Amino acid sequence: ARGRCVSLFGATYQGCRAPELLCLWFERPQFLEAMASPSMRIAYDCAAKRYRAQFLCLLSRVLAAEVRRIGKGMPRDGWKQIAETFPELVLWQELREQI
Repeated sequence: ARGRCVSLFGATYQGCRAPELLCLWFERPQFLEAMASPSMRIAYDCAAKRYRAQFLCLLSRVLAAEVRRIGKGMPRDGWKQIAETFPELVLWQELREQI
């Protein structure tokens, strides 16, 4: 399944190399820092509600993928900053657990 996703991503976003992007995401803190930035929060607050919900869902899925990838159950430190920037993320996860 992962191979199909990588090849589909490469075909859809030509010029963007998915393996390198995944490496940057999982091994460097810059993307997490960008997600936790005040400018990201401002953009979130200015977005339509449906896009805010999609963004929270995206963050939740990425967090789950990272926890599965690491296998320890503890995500990187940057996720604490993201949770502080987006307290709705915790509420979203609690809602998902009860469904």
